[in-house]
Amino acid sequence: MKNAKEELLKDELADFEFNAKMENRVLEGIKTTKKRTYITTKRFLPVVLSACLIALFFGGIYTFVMKSDSGGPNADDSDQNITVNEEDTTTPPEKEITIPEEENDEETIEPEPNTEQQEETPVTEETEVVDPVYFDQEFVTLAEQGFLKGIPFQVGTTVGEIKAHYGEPLEYGAIEGAFTMVYEGVAFFYYARVEYDERVNVKDDELITGIRLIPKEELYLQDMKTALGEPTYEGMNDMNNTFVAQFEMDHYILRARNDSGADAPLKYVDIINKN
Repeated sequence: MKNAKEELLKDELADFEFNAKMENRVLEGIKTTKKRTYITTKRFLPVVLSACLIALFFGGIYTFVMKSDSGGPNADDSDQNITVNEEDTTTPPEKEITIPEEENDEETIEPEPNTEQQEETPVTEETEVVDPVYFDQEFVTLAEQGFLKGIPFQVGTTVGEIKAHYGEPLEYGAIEGAFTMVYEGVAFFYYARVEYDERVNVKDDELITGIRLIPKEELYLQDMKTALGEPTYEGMNDMNNTFVAQFEMDHYILRARNDSGADAPLKYVDIINKN
């Protein structure tokens, strides 16, 4: 069939001749078509663009209004914003905790010590440490019972009790017809009824007849007089060249001794049995 068609076309176009005149007509027709198309495009293009801009403008207004009514932009992400806010609400407490700790560390820094307070403190401590007056009412009360203040034993205690507390004495001596056991700050008188050379062999059941205080601090006769009144005797002892002030009580005698006189610090304070 294809061959038959070509044969027919050959017969129909056998006498057809495409001359220059026909070519000019075809070219003029093409130019006319292009020109019309250009004119049509040139006329309608601004209209189309204006219509597009108007559509975009109204479309934008519509979109803006609709978004505003529905909660603004990113309204669909409201759940995500909520979760972010919840996470943010959890983090500030941690910051609030750490910041005060740093402030507390700064506040715990102690200020520099005040040198004036340090200088005042030892003064108050020294005033508290100073012993009260030795010759007070307590001294008088204890002396009436055969004690010297600060010594835990009474006149009439046995030698064995003294040794059990103090141990062996530093030395054995003799004073005005009585033997003595001498310790640090204190001495005890006793009658052993033995020879002087045998005084160290004193029996534990022998009784203490007197107690001597050997003061570590300075004590004065004037304070003793304030507590006990005027002594029954006061003066120098020619036998041993010592100063003696004697105070008599119901059952005991108190004696204050030194080597210089009434105004000098006391060297000994004795309490002895009156009988």
